[in-house]
Amino acid sequence: MKEKDRGGLGVGTILAKNKALFFKWIWKLGSNDKASWVDFIKEKYRPQFINGVPQFSKKFSGIWRGIYSTIINKDHDSTLICADCKLKLGNGNHVNFWSDTWLTDFCLVNSYPSLFHLSFSKAEIFRYRKYWIKDTWFWNLKWIRPLITKENLLFQRLMSNLNLVVIHRSKEDKLVWEWGKEGGYTVLYTCP
Repeated sequence: MKEKDRGGLGVGTILAKNKALFFKWIWKLGSNDKASWVDFIKEKYRPQFINGVPQFSKKFSGIWRGIYSTIINKDHDSTLICADCKLKLGNGNHVNFWSDTWLTDFCLVNSYPSLFHLSFSKAEIFRYRKYWIKDTWFWNLKWIRPLITKENLLFQRLMSNLNLVVIHRSKEDKLVWEWGKEGGYTVLYTCP
């Protein structure tokens, strides 16, 4: 449909609105919504989360298949909605160190692919990559072999970025959407 300034009603396409509404359900799953249906879906299907977006391995009902198709569909709308999801680091208990976007605009597996391939644990949650001694934070990165000079330079660059990270022991990680007020997802900003 045409926008208002081009002679249309400005309501957007029904398909785009439908995807935006479906994504709202996905958003609630990833943003730790306290609704009982969220707990039920997490318990029944046990999704893995990448950037706060659930990845399902079990087959599920037709309704959830339709909702989930919103994010696995690689069309323009679905890709844009998912790309604007980021994780705001709190205590790191729900952030995947390598595959979530939490440090920069890219996940670390894309920013440091050679270090990722040398990582001892590729699917580890952030909290296992760090430890506290009193009130001091230490990174705990392990490699499958000693790093060579070029890899050490990359590691030093990674560490300089990691040393800028502020960890909040008492704050939960939060899924944020770039276009929403205070980081929350709204259909309004998806389909004006």
